Amino acid sequence: MLRIPRLSDGSSWRETNLRYEKRLAPAFGHPDMPWSTAHSPYMWIHTWKQALSDAARGWVSYLLVHLDGGREHVLGHLAMAGRHPRTGGTEVSTWTAGVPHSVTRWAQASLIIAGFEADPRVPHAVAPLAVENIAVQRLARSVGWSQLQTCRRLRMYDGKPTDHQIWFQGNTIENLAALRRTRDALSGNITSWMSGRRAAVSWSDLLARGRYELRNCRRRVAADANSSVAVTVSGTSLGSVEIAVDPGSSTTELIGRPRPDVSEDELTATIADLAGRLMGAPSPTRRIVVAVRDGDRSLTEALAVHGFRNEGRTLPTLGDVSTNRQLWASVSDN
Repeated sequence: MLRIPRLSDGSSWRETNLRYEKRLAPAFGHPDMPWSTAHSPYMWIHTWKQALSDAARGWVSYLLVHLDGGREHVLGHLAMAGRHPRTGGTEVSTWTAGVPHSVTRWAQASLIIAGFEADPRVPHAVAPLAVENIAVQRLARSVGWSQLQTCRRLRMYDGKPTDHQIWFQGNTIENLAALRRTRDALSGNITSWMSGRRAAVSWSDLLARGRYELRNCRRRVAADANSSVAVTVSGTSLGSVEIAVDPGSSTTELIGRPRPDVSEDELTATIADLAGRLMGAPSPTRRIVVAVRDGDRSLTEALAVHGFRNEGRTLPTLGDVSTNRQLWASVSDN
């Protein structure tokens, strides 16, 4: 079954992750700590707290739990959370271990349905998949994902920055119907995935929770890394350019935000200037990107001068779905 994580799931979550380290670590490894540390009691508390926070914000975070001998075993974690600042879309993350592909397909279809139903305003979900991870790409296609583009050095995979394909699902009536058909067709295989005896909370998890709460009770909320630059001409506001930073994908995106009565063309010079300045300054991310309207030669030529390359068609901007866009990116070797 799929359910919200409980504090008492920590021991089983650690056991499964440590048993399947070889399979899971390439996609889910932490660059700054070994796998065993990333799955310590303390990190379980962090994972559990993050899942509760996601649920409180209207997002979805579930454990895949299997009943064996009356005891529940954690065999996966699926989440559909976050909101892209330009497109309004959300992202799906999935790991499962020791289960048939049919169960993973059922679980992911169920998750996406729950996420789309929880917030009908979300236009789509995305799943970045490493170009080398062929098996997961096949699985994605079987659940109804469509490949959109390839982004260079987007995420870490097997310890190094790696190109990732962007796969997407639309939050449409037709796609939800297809997802429900997939889920229902696979539900007959879910026989022993029912609720069982709840595990007791281990002493190690209780102690880890105490350390976590103590360490975080005085910690200030981290400052939002995003900022914006106002665009004015002769004292008249034309809008702004948002600078959105995503550490997870090591991407800084420049997003034009014109006033309703102003053409996006009026922001071109500012976007091109910011792109050049960001490339010349120390950057917290490997990637600097701009989603350029089809046919905007002025901006594409300016970005090309700065070394940006076209990574192909990208998802539309929220509120402007009729405008097709291409993602232009500058990617460093860091």
